Formats: sequence, structure tokens, C-alpha cells
Amino acid sequence: MSARFPAALLVAGFAVLSLTPVAPSFMRDLDVLALHAYRPFAWTLREIRERRLANEPTLPGGDDVVRALLATARDRLAERDAALSDGAATLPAKRSFALARVVAVDPRSRQLLIDTGNHVRPSPGDAVLAGNQAVGMVEEVDGPFAVVKTPWTPRARFAAECGSGEPDDPRIRFVTVGEARDEWIAAVSSAEGRLSTARILDVKSANVSDLVPASTGLLPPGFFFGTMEADLKTAKTGLTTYCVRPIFDPRLLDAVVIVHEGPFETIGEADFVSATRDRVPTALLSAWRDGEAVTGAGAGAVPRGAPVVADDVLLGFVDAALAGAAKVRGVTDPDQEHTFLVLGDAASRTIVCTSERRMPHGGAFRYLGGGEPPRAGEIVVTAGRGVHVPRGLLVGQVMRSEGDVFELSRPPERPWRPVDVMRRSVEPRAGFSP
Repeated sequence: MSARFPAALLVAGFAVLSLTPVAPSFMRDLDVLALHAYRPFAWTLREIRERRLANEPTLPGGDDVVRALLATARDRLAERDAALSDGAATLPAKRSFALARVVAVDPRSRQLLIDTGNHVRPSPGDAVLAGNQAVGMVEEVDGPFAVVKTPWTPRARFAAECGSGEPDDPRIRFVTVGEARDEWIAAVSSAEGRLSTARILDVKSANVSDLVPASTGLLPPGFFFGTMEADLKTAKTGLTTYCVRPIFDPRLLDAVVIVHEGPFETIGEADFVSATRDRVPTALLSAWRDGEAVTGAGAGAVPRGAPVVADDVLLGFVDAALAGAAKVRGVTDPDQEHTFLVLGDAASRTIVCTSERRMPHGGAFRYLGGGEPPRAGEIVVTAGRGVHVPRGLLVGQVMRSEGDVFELSRPPERPWRPVDVMRRSVEPRAGFSP
């Protein structure tokens, strides 16, 4: 047997292994190395680009439209932030509060991973609110990142009450206990009085320090948990029990407010950093023809999921990076699920959608759930999901909406221009997640 045969088997074995889910990431992404063969073209394009930019006429209204969209998006985002902070602003002055981006939501543990953006450091036990909603309590902290347990986290206990205190609506204090179910449910236990009602009652946070130990989650009183209703899971047992169901979907939060006793410990480092990268003219020749390819010193260190921005508009996310090259999947490429923040005149809301098709100057998306479907004229930005994705990057403006399908208008792309690849300057430690 010649020496070539075992060598061929070895190469074939590595090729097969690279296609399996157990293969290391550097083996699965070996195709990214092929981008280096096109780097001379990128250098040539760079020279052409510099000359083209120097003599490029101003697009009539193009850049002005982008700037106007960005200014409107920032104003509406500031209004949303103010609404999220309304409840915390009513608390005693000795308490500090800060806005935090929701990085991830674990639907199984019903916990959130949040990021204060390197401005302040949360502390375990800090209350977490969203407007007049009680979201939960900080459980664990890693620098500016924190895990938040909610009243629906299995086995988590929070103090609550229902009733206005009027004679026909007695005030009853109790403790909620998160249930390990497929739905977001918290059982009612240790009720101060006997519950016997067929009405749906609003449940709020309460001061029950005289009834429960300090280890029970004690949030500022008066913030909404959800609604109380009969627990149908126990109906067959002959017992009448009650549960608390959230009146808003915590999975759709884009930001929350952390409330701290006294002043916060400040950190004061940069939130996100970006590096300019050259586009490689190979996207149409590759398997990811609807995406982008970029190269540049240090591009291999860019994490998967990092956003790629050009002219202040989100282009897509890094799909794989290796040895100074990266492939990028466009935000409008089909069959991707996104969590976006829709900024409207009257109200802003978070939605979940999938991208359906790419269009010459935009893309079509299908609304899956969340707030109301987007309406024409509203602005869509990133909701901040993912460690490396800032909140508020411009995706586009709703041009048309029909049923569950909506189309976004996006500024025309200029493929000769460089792009900025962003990443979080600080990451949570390995394994730190909700």
C-alpha cells in the first residue's frame, strides 16, 4: 500500500469529522480560510474605494434620510427608557437605579441575563423592575453582568399581595413559588387569609417581612407581578388552589431597571469596541451568497454573533471567524429568527420575527409574536439580544405591513465601503448564564 493511501484516508477522515456537530469550531470553519486567497482583490478594491470615496458625489437625500432615522430612533428609545424607569423614579431618594440591557432569557429556568454596560456593578439582592412591573431580583453577579431570578423561576419565592383593602376587597398577603412547568406559573402559598374568589385579581409586590424570613424575595411594594387565578392543574385533586400568571411576557423585555440601596459601585470601562474591516468580493461566489465576507488584522478574534455595521446600519452578524477572516450572514438572509425592538409614535415594543427574503433595498420578515405587528412608518432596531449586540442598532423602517408579513426599507448598501465589526469589551465568564 502506498503512503498516499493512508494520507488520503486521513484527509478524508478530517473532512468528514469537520461536518459533524462534535467537531471543534476551527475544523468546522476551515472554509473561512479560503477567504485569504481573495485578499489581494480586497487590497486592490481598497485603493479603488479610496479614490471612489474621494470623488463620490453626495447622494440626494440618502445620507440625510439615514441621519433623520437615527435621530428619530434615539429620541424614541430615550422615551422608552424613561417609561421603563418611571416606577423606580418614585422610590425613596436613598435608592439608586440604572438601566440594564436584557442579553438573554432562559425559558426553562425563567431567568434573565442582563448587562449594565460597564456603567455600574449590580449586587445580589437588587430589585429589578420594568416600569410598574416587578421583574425579579439579582441572583448572581459577574462584573456588569447579572443573572436575575423572576417570580416564575422554579422554587423561587417572592412576597406578594392582592386586594385593595376595602371591605368588599380584603387585602391578602402571601408568598409565590415558581413552578417547574412548561408555562410561566407561580403557585400561591402561605396565604395570610383564606382565598375564595372566582375573580381575576391583580397581584403586586408587598412588604411581608413580618411573615417570611429575609431570604424570601422582598421587592419594593406596589409593583405588579401578574394576575391571580384558579390553578386548574390541581382541579382533579378536589383542592382549590391559586396561581399567579404574568400580565406581560418577560421573554420580550429588551431592558430592565436595577434598584440598589444607596449609591452603585461604578466600573467606568468601555461598553462596546469596533474595528474596521475590509469587505471581500467573494460573497456571490460562496455558499453564503446573501451574506458578506470580511478580512482584517484580528478579525479572527471576533466572536460568533458579533454585529457588522456599515454607514450606521446593521448589515448582519458574524457566522464564523478564523485566522483573520470572517463570514457574515446578512440580517435579511432567509430563515433567521430575530428579536427586534419596534419604535413607534405611540408605543414601543419588542417582537420576535423571522427573515423571509432579501429585497433590493430592504427585506421581508414574518411576525411571530410579542407586541403588535409592526406598522408602516415605524422604526426597527436591535433589542440587544446576545452579549455582543448593542441595543438600538438601526435595522430599517417599516415600508409595508400586511397580516404577519412586513417589509423593511433599508438605505442602499455601498459594497466598496469598509464595515465595522462590533463586540462587547467585557464578556461574562465561561458558563455564566441564566
